[in-house]
Amino acid sequence: MQSATGHRSDIAAISGLARQAGAIVFVDGVTAGRGAPVADDLRHVDVLATTDHKFLLNAGRGMGYCYLSPAAQERFTPVSAGWRAGRVPFDSFFGPEMDLSPTASRFDSSISWLAAIGNEAALSVFDDFGPGAIYARNAELTGRAPGRAATAVGWDPVDLPEQNRSTIVSVPLGGSEPAAGSRRTVRAGSHLLGPGRPPAARGPLLQPRRRHRSAGNGPVTSVR
Repeated sequence: MQSATGHRSDIAAISGLARQAGAIVFVDGVTAGRGAPVADDLRHVDVLATTDHKFLLNAGRGMGYCYLSPAAQERFTPVSAGWRAGRVPFDSFFGPEMDLSPTASRFDSSISWLAAIGNEAALSVFDDFGPGAIYARNAELTGRAPGRAATAVGWDPVDLPEQNRSTIVSVPLGGSEPAAGSRRTVRAGSHLLGPGRPPAARGPLLQPRRRHRSAGNGPVTSVR
């Protein structure tokens, strides 16, 4: 997903070309991660890396997440394995040898502890509401924004084919002065992204669901 225009690339097509050339497929998922579904694309990807800010919501930043396909795990060698990279971490991190995990966690490096606290709080939003509800709300807002941007502030957003649209709506400023344009956008914000119903009729935008993750679960495999 290109952050400047909102263009979402055809990962399957790119992956097909890469496979023909014998290349690995590395995806920078910083903009796409949790803003839109990516699970269906993983079969086309060797490595997907993302950070904990933007759509993963941790404003403090400091951690990253990495997916490696089974083929990539076999191809790569861990060179900075952390203490959690062992098959049974507490049995091996003092040495003299390290028995690495047979899963992708053997590529895990030590986490940033303060960032991990922020990640726990930020990612709880996805547990509370569910990814499906968040994806649906994102799609609703991005579907509404282009027409309202043209109506409210007189700007036409970048027009992308349906299959290449994402959760980002890009509006070229042309010759407009950016600061003035930002003020106009803020003033028109309720018209751009508002629920489209009178205040008295508005309920919660998202309904929390029962949380399924247990308090004992640790962070997802991470890299710095």
